[in-house]
Amino acid sequence: MEINQVTAIILIILVLVGSALLIQFRGTPFVKKYWRYALIIIPGLILIILKLLTMKTKKPGSTDVGTAITGIKDQLQEAKLVTAIEATAARTENKIKLEELKKVTQITDSQERRKRLAELMG
Repeated sequence: MEINQVTAIILIILVLVGSALLIQFRGTPFVKKYWRYALIIIPGLILIILKLLTMKTKKPGSTDVGTAITGIKDQLQEAKLVTAIEATAARTENKIKLEELKKVTQITDSQERRKRLAELMG
């Protein structure tokens, strides 16, 4: 919970306690005199406090969330494209190496075959 929410909850509790006290002491001259004002002020205070509870506050240094999300999505899309291109290039190199490997394994001379396999490895 943020401090604003804690403060708002404390304020709403105080307003409710005040309302209960007004109802309890409704027979006193002071409460009889100002009862009409309390009927307007108490619901107004409750509405203001509830509005404070539902408000979302921005932290001082934070950027706009939508802009940040859009930037992250663009970076992810770029990384995805780069990865796809690298994977495609790697697949084509592997196919070439696999074809060379098949040719090398068909060589009957073992010394020549080992020599070519070493060339493929390094």
